[in-house]
Amino acid sequence: MLSSNFISDTDLENSFLRNESHRVCTLIASTRTVPTAICVSDVANLFFQSANLNSLAVVDGNEPVALLTRSKFMLQLFRRSGCEHFRTHPIITIADADPLIIEESERLNMILSRALGRDSSTVFDEIVIVDRKGCFKGLLSIKQLVIQRCFSLANSIVQTESASISPRTRLPRTARAGQCNRRAYRTPETDDGQGFF
Repeated sequence: MLSSNFISDTDLENSFLRNESHRVCTLIASTRTVPTAICVSDVANLFFQSANLNSLAVVDGNEPVALLTRSKFMLQLFRRSGCEHFRTHPIITIADADPLIIEESERLNMILSRALGRDSSTVFDEIVIVDRKGCFKGLLSIKQLVIQRCFSLANSIVQTESASISPRTRLPRTARAGQCNRRAYRTPETDDGQGFF
């Protein structure tokens, strides 16, 4: 039989959902964009000059229409004669035109489920965040999303366990009940002279 302070997956999920601070918009890591008409060579220069730049949103005005990740861009750029072939082309011709786009009000657990449900070739791609009008807000990395999810669940566990601790004894209430039971049923044969535990 499970003890009264057992924490189920459902309890954790419900605790997590009650926390309004865990929304995707709080985790946006980048707001870098390029217009659809910018040429491939200019985008290449952006990546070469910014070693920490992992991805860019391709936008038409304020609307995101594609995603460009460093790894996939470099792969296309240096494959065979890709550099010469694409150098003057607009970036939209080689960017991912079907990225995962999520509204900023979405909850973390829902977005994580959708992100991990993508094809293996895109599962680690950044997620495009938009507002209710579809305007670009930023990019979110799947790594950051998973880390935040783990932190949130760990925090839920700590809060749930803290609620089950008696402020007087500093022990879980079920452990306190166990102490009482052992004292009630102690006999000379079970007393080793070293206390109850």
